[in-house]
Amino acid sequence: MTSVHDILYVESADLEAPHDKLQALDLYLPITLNSSSPPPLVVYIHGGAWRSGDKSEYENLGKRLAKAGRFAVAVINYRLSLQEFNDRGHPVVHPDHINDCSAAIKYLVSASTRYGFRSDAIYLVGHSAGGQLGGLLVFDESFLKEVRHSIKGVVGVEGIYDIPRLLETWPNYIGFIKQGFGDDAAVYQKASPQYASPHRPDGRIRLPSYLIVHSPEDELVDMEQSNRYFEHVREAGAGPVVELDISMKGTHFDMLQTEPFSTRIVKFVYDVEKATCIDGDWIWWI
Repeated sequence: MTSVHDILYVESADLEAPHDKLQALDLYLPITLNSSSPPPLVVYIHGGAWRSGDKSEYENLGKRLAKAGRFAVAVINYRLSLQEFNDRGHPVVHPDHINDCSAAIKYLVSASTRYGFRSDAIYLVGHSAGGQLGGLLVFDESFLKEVRHSIKGVVGVEGIYDIPRLLETWPNYIGFIKQGFGDDAAVYQKASPQYASPHRPDGRIRLPSYLIVHSPEDELVDMEQSNRYFEHVREAGAGPVVELDISMKGTHFDMLQTEPFSTRIVKFVYDVEKATCIDGDWIWWI
């Protein structure tokens, strides 16, 4: 296992600057990387209500996924809606979070040869607030633009896909929603992948494969977010693999540290690679 930490994905970023140090990512690369047959890349987008969380908290998960799947794993940071930035007159609000995620993915595509993974087989894994970010990245082509075709699959994990409905269910969440998205309810809906369509008028846009995971023991985000989003993703034309898995155990954050969770992500990546393989050698990188 090879780890590379604090890679800046924005050229002007500075690790010493409060804002900029969050525009960085960590890479976990399996020892068995084959330069002639590079593996897919999993990109993990952490949760934390768009105002907390750090890539360092998911080092074990990154290593576990890279070892179990024998693929490359990137764990990214993005600027957070912190009160300290507001107090300094530099607030971070939507779409700053998703613009950073987009910049990270574009950087990873450009750096694929350097680090030895495929640029055309990227899988996004977004937890909680990260589920909103991963979903909107593939539903709204304006964020990823020319590298949108690089996303082969998405895993939404106990995600916030419908902000207006979240506030109906959990009215006390309004504080961090306002902190991350402002006061305009129209922005809440536009930022929710539940209400987004991936289709152009010519019908050419299509979603990649999608796995939605939710533990029944989740105490912070209700299961209905995932149930309704699964139907939305399926009706929007995701594929060839579209799945909802509610078999996981554990609370909102504890579930992420379980072996069944990482195993499920590995299985999803393998299933998509197998379903989209042309010549039959769908695990060419091992």
